[in-house]
Amino acid sequence: MVFGLWTTVHGLWMVNCGSRFCGWWTAVHGLWAVYTLRAAELVHFLSGLFVYFFIFINFLEMISDNDFERWYLENNPKWSVYVLRCSDGTFYTGCSGEVKTRLKSHLNGEVAYTRSRLPVKLENTHNFKDKNMAFSFEKYLKSGSGKAFMVKRLVGLRAN
Repeated sequence: MVFGLWTTVHGLWMVNCGSRFCGWWTAVHGLWAVYTLRAAELVHFLSGLFVYFFIFINFLEMISDNDFERWYLENNPKWSVYVLRCSDGTFYTGCSGEVKTRLKSHLNGEVAYTRSRLPVKLENTHNFKDKNMAFSFEKYLKSGSGKAFMVKRLVGLRAN
């Protein structure tokens, strides 16, 4: 009986979280378990099996609707703010969607500021999900208080 009530509550919670079909099925299954009072082990096993089956079906639907790609981009950092230490001891702060590619362009002398200050060393990177947040953080690091923060907290006073 406790299992049935828990399953019903869990199913209604799943409906609230957006998994309507799976949630309603779980809630009805929980009520069925309360009223029939059949073998609890079998009910528990079957409910788990069916719930995970329907969760898998929902996952397949999510992938087919290109929601998976949107979810992946939202949950994985795309933009990075990076700090380079130049050979003359100065720092270069930049923002890029592809840090490895951008670092190669610095090392190949394709960036005006770092061209005369080669070799450069990657000191620090910070990842952001949002482009605007990354560029705002880069702008802050280029300000007076941002430079002080960068030297004190991000790169320290390490030797070349």
